[in-house]
Amino acid sequence: MDSENPKLGSSPRVGAPTDNIVAFTAYLSHTILEPGSDYSIKYDHVVTNAGNGYSPVTGAFTCPEDGVYVITWTTAMANQGCIQTHLKKNGVSVGYSFIAYQSNYPDMGSQTSVLVLSRGDVLTVKIESKTSGPALYATYTSFSGFLLK
Repeated sequence: MDSENPKLGSSPRVGAPTDNIVAFTAYLSHTILEPGSDYSIKYDHVVTNAGNGYSPVTGAFTCPEDGVYVITWTTAMANQGCIQTHLKKNGVSVGYSFIAYQSNYPDMGSQTSVLVLSRGDVLTVKIESKTSGPALYATYTSFSGFLLK
């Protein structure tokens, strides 16, 4: 043990996950060309998954603990067009986002929802409608959330 800092090595580092923390962040690792309407976005690169509620295979967050959650999703477009996304809770739309890329520069839109969730509730982000042409831009298309309590 360090004599100048007796706590060194005796406790977890600041910010280390504990059993009661639920938080996730994931993003697309590749651009998805021409996703269809009613397409569930599968954010395949997981950055954080404290509580193990997020699945990169399905793109769904399954709530592991009752509480109030802050959920944010960002959709970035790589080609001209429009995309409307919905945050779905157990298949029902509870949040909405619209992105229109009309110029020579990619566009992105973000939305944040504060939701009361129960253990087992499932959240997904789906494309509800789109024009032909738009693509989901890699790295900038993301899905995050955390338990506020």
